[in-house]
Amino acid sequence: MSAEDFNEAVARGVDAPLRQGDVIEAVAADSSAWTRYLLVLTADCDLANQKNAGRITCIPLLPAEDYLLALLLPEHRDKAVHRLAEDFNDDLKRRGKRGISIERLIEWVGESGFDEILEALEIDQSNGGDLLSRYDGIRFALEPVKTLDDAVANIVAAQQRFAQPKSAEKLSAAMRDVLSNRFRQPPGDSLFLGKISPGYEAGYFAYLRHIEQVWEQDISLSAARSPSAYRRIGALSDRFTHAVVQRFAMVFMPIGLPVEYERIRDSYASDFGRLVV
Repeated sequence: MSAEDFNEAVARGVDAPLRQGDVIEAVAADSSAWTRYLLVLTADCDLANQKNAGRITCIPLLPAEDYLLALLLPEHRDKAVHRLAEDFNDDLKRRGKRGISIERLIEWVGESGFDEILEALEIDQSNGGDLLSRYDGIRFALEPVKTLDDAVANIVAAQQRFAQPKSAEKLSAAMRDVLSNRFRQPPGDSLFLGKISPGYEAGYFAYLRHIEQVWEQDISLSAARSPSAYRRIGALSDRFTHAVVQRFAMVFMPIGLPVEYERIRDSYASDFGRLVV
């Protein structure tokens, strides 16, 4: 079977009851990415025995661009902003000025013009070139965007304002690698799916940390448009349904323990090690 022929999704007949693994689509055109496509997680036995009290537990199937914009690129944007703020402080220290907390500096850049900041710092406007570069970089990174291309372009523009930046070509290539690696190696709270239903083949991520509850009565089992809030458009195959449910359980299964416990544990380990001959 070729990659083109591979399909994680299957059709679901109109007469088939609602099942775990069904994919439902919001009918409203203005629905958000978090509610547009949902995967049913409620177990089949709960549905059959009506143990769910009419509530259907779902997770979002985010289109790839929406997922990357919401859950990957902010991390790299914040790293760039933090680095630029550190460079800004380094520039201040070279001028004999006191540094500013990273958090306050970022807020200050977001709310004030550059000339106003220079005046407050008592720095001549003709001598603020390196500070202006850091300022512009932070502004680029924090600028609101709606598309993946714009987000990447802004992050690269910000990174070019580092104290010792790489070339634009290398920075762009690095960002392309970041995006590609998220498809190849998604974190444990996400699973990439090329197709979520016949005809829905743009690439999606099942995101396991966001849960939506939908009333069963609001789901139409027909793919035809209807007055219902959601309509079933298909389903994942059993193998992929089980894989998502297993990963969902694993996300919430680990129990974190206090740092103090780990210190005591390590202390016991050290004492025991000294006792053993």
